[in-house]
Amino acid sequence: MEKEKRHTENKKKYLETIKKLEIELFSEFKNGDDIHTPEGNSYFYFAPSRHVNTRLITKTDINDLISDDSKTLLSIGSGSAFLERLLVKLGVKKENITLSDIDPKHLPKEFKSKIFDMYGSWTDLGDEKYDLIIFPESVLINRISGANYQGRRIEFLYHLILQALQHLKSNGKIKMSIQSENLNINKIKQRLRKRSYKLRIALRNNLLEVKDEATV
Repeated sequence: MEKEKRHTENKKKYLETIKKLEIELFSEFKNGDDIHTPEGNSYFYFAPSRHVNTRLITKTDINDLISDDSKTLLSIGSGSAFLERLLVKLGVKKENITLSDIDPKHLPKEFKSKIFDMYGSWTDLGDEKYDLIIFPESVLINRISGANYQGRRIEFLYHLILQALQHLKSNGKIKMSIQSENLNINKIKQRLRKRSYKLRIALRNNLLEVKDEATV
């Protein structure tokens, strides 16, 4: 009980540290909001603290990237890269982070970046592989509507996972924030199993995590 209490307190303190840093770095979040919608832009971006709070990226993930120069991060749909810029401030090497987006307009030029539609082909990545692949902004499956709503959500998600797996290092992880309820991922698990992938896939509290079974 005491150990769990200390863990909760440490997590809270770390989140407070992240919030303080994001306010120092980004005027967009100085009012305490954790969502920013640029004027004239149809997209919106989450504050880094939201990603830490939802466990899209954890203190352990961040420390691994800081302590091991060989570990690399790919951010899919990174937009203005609020999270990635904060990671650099925390000590992650900029050259170990690759941004990607369908629109290069908002991507910071000081980072390596790739331009492609995540729902299309990821050929711009070539044969590059990463230890951690995250989807920080854009996996909003519940925006898909119309006929065969459930089936189309599954197809989109399966495509994203399959593409990401082709660029994932051994023992790597894929993490997605999915704003969607009642999403049954069993069909995705079955299809990936047929392709001989040995993975652990879990969906909890709108966070989808895919990792090699060797890491479990």
